[in-house]
Amino acid sequence: MAYFDKFPTTSYVNPDGQRSGVKDTLRRAIFANESLLQRSNYAEYTIRDGETPDMISQRFFDDPNYNWIILLFNEALDPFYSFPLSTNSLERYVNKKYSGQCLFIGNSDDTVAPFFDSTASLQEGDSLSTTRREFENIVSGGIEKFNSETKVGRVKYFNTALSQIQLTEQTGVFETGENLARRKWLLDPFRAKIRKVVAGDQAVHHFETDKGATGGIVLDPLASPPGADNIQTPIHTDGINYSDTILHNYIENDDATYVVTNAEYERRVNESKRRIRVPSASVVQDINREFSNIVGNQ
Repeated sequence: MAYFDKFPTTSYVNPDGQRSGVKDTLRRAIFANESLLQRSNYAEYTIRDGETPDMISQRFFDDPNYNWIILLFNEALDPFYSFPLSTNSLERYVNKKYSGQCLFIGNSDDTVAPFFDSTASLQEGDSLSTTRREFENIVSGGIEKFNSETKVGRVKYFNTALSQIQLTEQTGVFETGENLARRKWLLDPFRAKIRKVVAGDQAVHHFETDKGATGGIVLDPLASPPGADNIQTPIHTDGINYSDTILHNYIENDDATYVVTNAEYERRVNESKRRIRVPSASVVQDINREFSNIVGNQ
């Protein structure tokens, strides 16, 4: 990227005592707010599928080397993820991010209620497996055994508001109705019941009143479905129980009325990156010259 050509070279002493010249990339320059806000300085542009900063620079300025100006002008610090991914790249990104199953859990005593356990401070990387009971004909209640060879996964994240665990590094297929245990230490007391299993990309990210392209009002999962005025009644208010909530209807009744899935959420985030500002050709040379003066000044 021509961006790095603007930086001065400084001397660096290698471990072997030899000196090398390296770019002093610790310098930074930003646009003044008025530069970004003056409408005469830029044109709005919608990035096409698969289009890169180089391609946009070529389209507007007949030169791909002004890609860095487009990135800086839009405060896009990450050239890979600040711009929208192509359709194929987005699909690969989503499949990787949500590669494991998504578990919705309830209390181990099988009561239909929001999951709560004082020992349930699940953390990223915690190991989970299902359990089974053996020797029930010999020992009252049987002996708990862990299926740590056939069904195991690690916590990628735990969303307490949704009683939701996203798995990663998963072995085997977890199923609704199975008992879940954490294997953090020998006598780890964490136990739960799996009440719903969904492929990670198709699991709920949040609930909304309108699942259109631009989205609607984000809803409280532990409240009633919205009325005509989009107002919800929270749980334990005016006779609303867990069985009356959006979350219960989703987990127990497969009601997807207000669901925005992880895949849809990621698609929206990606689409929101398509609108950018492209500085007009008349000011690009000024930007190039001034930036060189700022970062190249010894």
